[in-house]
Amino acid sequence: MLRIEFEDLLRNNERMIGALHFLSYITEIAENSATPDLIGMSDLLAVLADASRQQKDNLKLILTMTEQREQENVE
Repeated sequence: MLRIEFEDLLRNNERMIGALHFLSYITEIAENSATPDLIGMSDLLAVLADASRQQKDNLKLILTMTEQREQENVE
């Protein structure tokens, strides 16, 4: 059950990374049109995408540890 929740978190995280990359691309295009409010926004979105990737790696590690504990409990 816990494994399923972590797998759901991983899928949601992957969707968020994709959305952040898309927003970063759109913002970069907008920055090229010299919109003052958007200057630097693509950098911020890139940082958020990196943080999401790190979170994804951490979730994968937790999922692996959870699976190992489940196997140990079965044995």
